[in-house]
Amino acid sequence: MNKLSKGLLGLAIAFSSTAIFATTSTETPALKLVNKVINNQGHVIQSFTAVDGLTGFVIQSNQGGGSSGILYADPKGQYLFAGSIINAKGQDLTQQYTNQYINSKIAGPAYAQALGLNYFSSGSDNAPHKAIIIIDPNCIFCHNLYQQVQPLIDAGQLQVRWLPVAFRDPSSPGKAAAMLNGGSDAASDKLLAENEANFNSQTESGSLTPLQPDSKNAALTATFGKVAQNTQFFSQSGFNGTPTILYKEKNGKVSMVPGLPQGKAFDAMINSMGSTW
Repeated sequence: MNKLSKGLLGLAIAFSSTAIFATTSTETPALKLVNKVINNQGHVIQSFTAVDGLTGFVIQSNQGGGSSGILYADPKGQYLFAGSIINAKGQDLTQQYTNQYINSKIAGPAYAQALGLNYFSSGSDNAPHKAIIIIDPNCIFCHNLYQQVQPLIDAGQLQVRWLPVAFRDPSSPGKAAAMLNGGSDAASDKLLAENEANFNSQTESGSLTPLQPDSKNAALTATFGKVAQNTQFFSQSGFNGTPTILYKEKNGKVSMVPGLPQGKAFDAMINSMGSTW
């Protein structure tokens, strides 16, 4: 794969996550261009009509967890575009397309699987809003999200099931294991708070002291196994990074928000969250 095609595929995947769709069958000039550029390092799994005559293509990588992203081509197959398309109102159309054609397809299965994995809860069972938040202990965006949601948790407005994964740093497994090894929701929540209290933003490192694996300690080995199970789920789901937020809307539909929502986007996300798991 040449540097150009690798870069375009990487840009496309940076905006989204894995999904499975019907394969596009008719090879239009636009599709020919896409296939030429991605050069067997990915494949088209769906096309759709995008803004201003462009055709959008959902591309799935043939490597790793099979992450997906969106590329655009003109009808004549002369130009290929990657990245965000912003309209005059400031709306990110690429994010809207990603939510519609990718995230919405994987949110339900991922949410259902996450409910059976290894997490701990913060907040009241009676909170009107509930969410699963996937975090890495050394993720600065997770740290920022923690700071955003903590006042809502303290106010009884939000309950979070924290699902720790470990991939950002060699200390991540030990810190995630420390959280899951708390013994109770309250103890694990306290350990998460300790990790975030003195988070080093410059080195992107949580302040929790990581546990060390010990093959002679069956309970500790099992805890590290839980971290590995969470991380495997994260990788196989094709998520691009942490945090990843999964929740049921008030109408029962499952939604997924990758990354760190801010401002009005954060408020809209919280307001759309339902009160049940």
